[in-house]
Amino acid sequence: MNRESTSQPERPLLALVILAVRDVARAIAFYRACFDWKQTVDEEVYAEFQTEGGFRIGLYEQRAFEGTACCKVMAAPEGQLTGVELYFYVDDITRVCQQFMTAGAHQSSPRSMRHWGEEAAYFKDLDGHLLVVAKRLT
Repeated sequence: MNRESTSQPERPLLALVILAVRDVARAIAFYRACFDWKQTVDEEVYAEFQTEGGFRIGLYEQRAFEGTACCKVMAAPEGQLTGVELYFYVDDITRVCQQFMTAGAHQSSPRSMRHWGEEAAYFKDLDGHLLVVAKRLT
C-alpha cells in the first residue's frame, strides 16, 4: 500500500526523547556545548533540538514535566543516574570526550573497548542522564 508522506506510520515510530531537567537554561547551555544540533524550540520551560537523523531531543523543566505527565519525576540524587541512556556514534571519540568534559559532563566510565566490540566512554549530564559516545570498530 502506497502512503503519502503526511500519513501516520502503521507502527510506532520513535521521533522524540524528552529529558526532565532541573534548570532548562543550564541544560540548553550544556547540550549546545556538547552537540552542534539545531535548536528548534526555545520556551521558558521547554527546549528542543533536531539531531542529524531527524530525531529530536527535548529538555523539559522537571515541575512542568510533572504537570504534563500528572505524576512525580524521580530526579537522580547527586552522584546517581536517572536510568536514561543516550548512545551516540561518533567519528572522533577523543574530540567528543573532550567536548563533553569541557561542557561539564562527569565521566562515569572511561573510554575503553567494550565487550560488544565498540570503543565507548560514559558521561553523566548535569541532571544524571547517561550520555555514551562510541566508535564502531567493525
